[in-house]
Amino acid sequence: MSLLTKGGITRLSELTIDADKNWQAMGVSNVKELAAGMARGDLLARGLSIIQRLQPGTPGYVLTSAGALHVPSWQPPAVALEYYIPVPIDLTHAEAIVTPDDTHNEDAPITSPYVADYLDDVANNLTRLDRGVALVDAEAIVAPDHSNNVPALITAVPGTWEKIVDGAVKEDTPAQVDDTANAQSAAANDMELLPALPVVNDAYYIGFAVPFDIVWLQIGTSGVGNWATTEEYWDGFAWTALAGVADDTAQFMAAAGLHYTSFTRPGDWALTNVAGVGNLYWMRYRVSAFVNINTQPWGTQAWCEVNF
Repeated sequence: MSLLTKGGITRLSELTIDADKNWQAMGVSNVKELAAGMARGDLLARGLSIIQRLQPGTPGYVLTSAGALHVPSWQPPAVALEYYIPVPIDLTHAEAIVTPDDTHNEDAPITSPYVADYLDDVANNLTRLDRGVALVDAEAIVAPDHSNNVPALITAVPGTWEKIVDGAVKEDTPAQVDDTANAQSAAANDMELLPALPVVNDAYYIGFAVPFDIVWLQIGTSGVGNWATTEEYWDGFAWTALAGVADDTAQFMAAAGLHYTSFTRPGDWALTNVAGVGNLYWMRYRVSAFVNINTQPWGTQAWCEVNF
């Protein structure tokens, strides 16, 4: 017997279904209004009073809730979508070990991000110790063993070096006397450049620790008279005349002041002792001719200049 005829029901619309039942774990399916009209990708949503079809939205749109009692809809995303594109990364690289041309070691500064100064922190039981350091200021005034007083006129230029003589000897034939202290001091007129009554071969010697090129002489009293000097050096065997001599002292007769005697540095200059004074390189002003003397020449101080 058909359900449509049972109980006088002739139409499906007259059928009342109690949906609040378990239906013995069976559900209602294939509802014509929905199932027949749905396509792939459709969703179901409860409308005002019935379940209705929700079609797919625009690609990239998201299903957005409109709140309670409203059907959700497809809407543009609130923020731009992030796309992750795989990118290959080449991890290979070329390298070279290079030795630096120059290195520099520098002490790290006291102040750095890794140094902190902590004061007393009673809460954390930290106390800074104040160290008392006793600094004893001991000093002594020491007199130098040797000093040089160089007038302002002696001015070194690049490639030259001047220094007070290392030795000096005055000769009043046949006696030779050490005159180093007088040649080194700045006391005026204490270098007896020639004896009061010179004779041929009387001389004044200048000694230095290294071969030199110029003698600078501070003349205190210029000599007056008629004599001649020859400038000589020790070659290891004999006293030999220097070459290329330019004597600004005018054989000790130049006006008082600073004067020089330059020459060509000998290639065979030898060390020797004169009157027991040092093992030095010596040159001498030797009286090679004498007629008379009216004023004896005196010097104040002497230096040697080395050109390099």
